[in-house]
Amino acid sequence: MARLSAIIGNETVQETDVLPVLDSSGLFGQVEQAQFAFEQVLGRDGLLDLVLSRSYCAKLPSADRQPILEAVGALYDETASPKGVRLAYLTECFSAVKLG
Repeated sequence: MARLSAIIGNETVQETDVLPVLDSSGLFGQVEQAQFAFEQVLGRDGLLDLVLSRSYCAKLPSADRQPILEAVGALYDETASPKGVRLAYLTECFSAVKLG
């Protein structure tokens, strides 16, 4: 994912602990948290379509977009299993009651 993000640009792979920020704000009651993991398996064309679905890539002129797609295709060719590539997603959900 980090290599794909580096190729695409405008993607970040970072973790931010938001609980201390919410707790220290004094604006919310107890914060509940849940995490949901998901994997998406894509073939070469599916991965290229995913990249093209990102607005910052789709809006690029063709001459600027083409090298990105070529690099993503090369990454796929280098790393894919016979079933494709697995993209891991983690969704974090937070719920709290606003105080006051």
